[in-house]
Amino acid sequence: MAKNKRNAKPSQNSSARSNASKQSNAERARVRAEALKAKQQAKDRKLRLIIGGIVLLVAIGVIALILVLVGEFNSKQDEVEQAKTDTLNAVINSENKVTGTTENGGIPIGKDGVFSSNEGVPVVAVFSDFMCPGCGQWSRANETYYIDKAKNGEITLELHPVSLLDSQSKEDQYSSRATEFFWNIAQNDPKNALAVFEALFSSDFQPEENDKYVEVTDAQFVELAKKAGVSDAIAEKAVDKAYSTWTTEVTSYFTANYDIVTPSVYVNGVRTADTSQATIDADILTASAGLPVETTE
Repeated sequence: MAKNKRNAKPSQNSSARSNASKQSNAERARVRAEALKAKQQAKDRKLRLIIGGIVLLVAIGVIALILVLVGEFNSKQDEVEQAKTDTLNAVINSENKVTGTTENGGIPIGKDGVFSSNEGVPVVAVFSDFMCPGCGQWSRANETYYIDKAKNGEITLELHPVSLLDSQSKEDQYSSRATEFFWNIAQNDPKNALAVFEALFSSDFQPEENDKYVEVTDAQFVELAKKAGVSDAIAEKAVDKAYSTWTTEVTSYFTANYDIVTPSVYVNGVRTADTSQATIDADILTASAGLPVETTE
């Protein structure tokens, strides 16, 4: 019996060592797992920081871009508004200004004819270019009708001849020459200014555009004025380009302050949806009732 007891001790010791070894291995595995976990967590934190930094940089970049774009937009808007003010001031303070024109360079027509206004009625402003085919068509169809309304006291009609289409007359600069010629007549013979205005838009005088353009000489302008009732002296002087600066100023005002379309018609400062009599008369009726004319924008 004693012999058996002695033989049991080595087995117990071996079992203990085995258990200890297993515990040691488990501990090492646990430590390694925790180390790996900590390492992975560190990597994750680093990745999150990198991603967060990138997102922050992108956000800052987007905000900066928005601020730049807003700044540029505001700057352009400021430039637009400044151009409106500058061109209006140039017309108001022009040393080349045609006497009797409105603040913004139009020729008012009222009961007393050219350079007169009717109080308390709608203002119908017509912007046109003597080279523009559509302007000629509009003038031939509508000008007399609205002049009669002005002379009857229903409206004040404003004529705004501008020069936009020199490029359509080869190298003849017809648009500028015709406009300068008309302004000269308006200044020196206002009584016959409307007759000259109508004649410039007549189908037997207004030239065609581009390749179909045929040169119009100064002599032809002079002859047109004489036929309209202008004296020889004033007619011959009317081609001397005395109002070239004024022509540039009123054209610059138009391009800075209005839609660059001719013909265009504005009732109390609001552009009509189209240039038909029906539309214009409807806006006149609205304005006459003291109501705001609806904008086309």
